[in-house]
Amino acid sequence: MLPWTALGLALSLRLALARSGAERDAMRPQQLHATEITSSGFRLAWPPLLTADSGYYVLELVPSAQPGAARRQQLPGNATDWIWAGLDPDTDYDVALVPESNVRLLRPQILRVRTRPGEAGPGASGPESGAGPAPTQLAALPAPEEAGPERIVISHARPRSLRVSWAPALGSAAALGYHVQFGPLRGGEAQRVEVPAGRNCTTLQGLAPGTAYLVTVTAAFRSGRESALSAKACTPDGPRPRPRPVPRAPTPGTASREP
Repeated sequence: MLPWTALGLALSLRLALARSGAERDAMRPQQLHATEITSSGFRLAWPPLLTADSGYYVLELVPSAQPGAARRQQLPGNATDWIWAGLDPDTDYDVALVPESNVRLLRPQILRVRTRPGEAGPGASGPESGAGPAPTQLAALPAPEEAGPERIVISHARPRSLRVSWAPALGSAAALGYHVQFGPLRGGEAQRVEVPAGRNCTTLQGLAPGTAYLVTVTAAFRSGRESALSAKACTPDGPRPRPRPVPRAPTPGTASREP
């Protein structure tokens, strides 16, 4: 098993608390739910529990048979849905929605979702023909070259700018390009920068000093699918302006008098 990170340990403790309170919450409607379930993904939706300036969400997706293969995604507080793609067919996944807020304490929500089995290929014969079971349709899974950003690196942080890099870099044969969206973590207008395929970095300008930002890099593929990854970035405080010298007022009684 892979070693726990600090985030993984915190999420595990919160999941344990959520499971311990399952009996008390049995009469409450499950707010986190899954729709549009296919053999390779599903959509998660939940009611607005936070706002853009009151916190953010952490989503965790864990295959039930592989606890060490967790996937995590950080979302702004005004998000109410997310699509997980690139999953295995006919597989159970444990999902946790963890609201992070300094305003009020919210219980994590957990859900188990099973993806649909892979569809049979065209022209598959039934049992009467004597043929074996139809093979799984691998086309339902995303191509390996359609793997989105797996790592984001923040560098060259200055009071009003910072550099965002990600990996892997995709060529124009697979991707149309990237969308880099960024906005203050505690609320504010989000901005968007377009980056062509083949490049894996950009510099964000016009930022506010001493501010935390949520940066999301989205890869747009030619197949129409998108894959995103988010990270937190902070700008350092800017230099303090020098105080202007205050002109001295003339001292009373220094003016010369006529005899």
